[in-house]
Amino acid sequence: MLALAVQLWSRAHGIISLEIEGAYAQMGLDAERLYRCEIDDAIGRLRQHDERHEPGRGAREGRRVDATGAGTRLI
Repeated sequence: MLALAVQLWSRAHGIISLEIEGAYAQMGLDAERLYRCEIDDAIGRLRQHDERHEPGRGAREGRRVDATGAGTRLI
């Protein structure tokens, strides 16, 4: 889990750093769209990790990921 967390953090950090430096504007890329895609990918990877390490958990026990509003959280 620690390795996955570091991977997710480094990807988010890279995207945010490039946005702060204005790299996406220079390339004509939509930074918000890219960031949302990364968050969606991160949620998918966390779900896969959870299912591999705790089979049977998930919707049956009320665990789901809410990516709406101010942030992403497990609820």
